[in-house]
Amino acid sequence: MKVLHFTYQMTSRFDQPVSEHYIFLRCFPQSTVRQQVENVQCAIDPQVILSCDDDHFGNHTASGRILSAHSELLVAVSGQVRTGLDIYEALEPDRMKVSLFRYATPFTRPGEALSAYFQELQLDAWLGTYEKALHIMQRLAARLHYEPGVTDIRTLAEDAFVQGNGVCQDYAHIMLALCRMAKIPARYVVGLLQGEGVTHAWVEVWCQSYWYGFDPTNNLLVNDDYIKFSHGRDYEDCLVNKGFFIGGSAQQQQIGAL
Repeated sequence: MKVLHFTYQMTSRFDQPVSEHYIFLRCFPQSTVRQQVENVQCAIDPQVILSCDDDHFGNHTASGRILSAHSELLVAVSGQVRTGLDIYEALEPDRMKVSLFRYATPFTRPGEALSAYFQELQLDAWLGTYEKALHIMQRLAARLHYEPGVTDIRTLAEDAFVQGNGVCQDYAHIMLALCRMAKIPARYVVGLLQGEGVTHAWVEVWCQSYWYGFDPTNNLLVNDDYIKFSHGRDYEDCLVNKGFFIGGSAQQQQIGAL
């Protein structure tokens, strides 16, 4: 068990002032059986009144609208989380939600390459769901090469697999595709990994009424170095921040995390 202090910071700069800027944030940890949030602060410049809610998956969100013209937006979320309280998360009271994570999405739909690789894995030789997920993670970690800049947020699992390299988003999407092909419910997770300096993505797999965390990028079981922000079917369900504004401006965004 650890007490982790974290900071997520996002800076957007515009080459021309923008206005009517709508922002949506999903960068807030929540208390579960795995982690206990002890405090969270959110600072935004320009100032904005936030409306807070939970999305369909139970993730904490905040949204707001900045009316005045501005050339820069700064979002900083920081706090303290006690992690490693347990090795899994309990199943939500609404068991029907598990079905949301059984099926392929546009990001995780397998093509010929992933379908052929699925057969190579010979998962029938592994008895339990947990053992199958662990085998998938270990095989992917050995097969894929971590390389930033060769994929982007629109890259599909099939394309990243054929390419053989990518970043944590790609590793997670590929593992989701393989788990779901094996009829194993699995969900995409976004949060922080201590020492990474950016947000991180991993996978949770449903095993006997509990969600267990697997990090295929690092070939690790999720432990007390991880802070979870959100989960969903794939990357799109877990966007940390998004927005739109009035103004024909080019945008540069910088994201950091501690």
